[in-house]
Amino acid sequence: MRRPLSAAALLVAAMALGAGVARASCGAAFCPIDTHAFNLPAAGSWALDLSFQYIDQDQPRIGTRSAAVGELPSDHDEVRTINRTATLGVRYAPTSRLLLGMSVPWMNRFHEHSADAEEEAEQGFAKHEGHDHEPVPEEWSLRGVGDLALEAQWLAVSAGRTSLWLTGGVELPTGKDDRKNDDGEVAELPIQTGSGSTDVMLGATVRGSLRARALERGGMGNTATVPWFASLGYRRNGSGRDDYRLGDEWQLNVGSAMPLAGRLEGVLQLNLRHKRRDEVGTSGEDPALTGGDFVFASPGLRLAVREPWAAYVFVQQPLYQDVNGLQLTAERNWLFGVQGRW
Repeated sequence: MRRPLSAAALLVAAMALGAGVARASCGAAFCPIDTHAFNLPAAGSWALDLSFQYIDQDQPRIGTRSAAVGELPSDHDEVRTINRTATLGVRYAPTSRLLLGMSVPWMNRFHEHSADAEEEAEQGFAKHEGHDHEPVPEEWSLRGVGDLALEAQWLAVSAGRTSLWLTGGVELPTGKDDRKNDDGEVAELPIQTGSGSTDVMLGATVRGSLRARALERGGMGNTATVPWFASLGYRRNGSGRDDYRLGDEWQLNVGSAMPLAGRLEGVLQLNLRHKRRDEVGTSGEDPALTGGDFVFASPGLRLAVREPWAAYVFVQQPLYQDVNGLQLTAERNWLFGVQGRW
């Protein structure tokens, strides 16, 4: 008899939903993601997930349209941000109604922008003789551990195949927020490996299942048990270096999955995200170039390799992006990983 569709597949889809959304005009991409949508370990058991994100933000955008580098006047023009992030997530269920989790990322981020030579001189960096107003290229390669996130989920209501879970979490400033480039210039806060702030996350998730026609015949004939979820989350960010505070965020996520053939499963998730403008404090950054509204579709595949382990790959495609001012976005984002429970 074929096993019902693995709930872990939907966990992976949840992980993909947030990746690749710009946190600021420079295009740093590292967002809170729903890692608890379906992968619920039984009471007294553990779950592990190791993922890798690749996000190449080389697409300048103004509002909903594509733009050119430097199309809007600024003291520096954003060119590109490449994000490579490996995240280790561990969860434990002390009871059937409570789930505790933690995740910690390791980031390798490359950022490039062109600064105004006169602005550089005012900040103490030498001008090139005879080229006072030509743009000066600047680069950062930032590597290190990011901010540690701790979460708890509580089963508030259970009725038949449907359940309501409430989530609370905190992200602690364990990553560095003062990394510099080879010229000794400190990177903008949104591209640092750490935010320098303590952030609070609240949310609610409804989970359920339904019967649907399957692509192959199994223990229930041509039907399968298909899990689904819908989650709403809010993130309140604290203040970091120079009183810089990343804009608060709302996320609405929905997802489901379907067996395809043998051990192969297909997963699809839709993510809607609203991010408010940043409060830049004394940093001198422009808050008008932050925040926006985003919609992503995240299709993927999951292959059960050997019980209880599985491998997966996801591609995230933007369906709608409306940014404030000029910001860097990505054409698409990639997510790879392995997961297991014991």
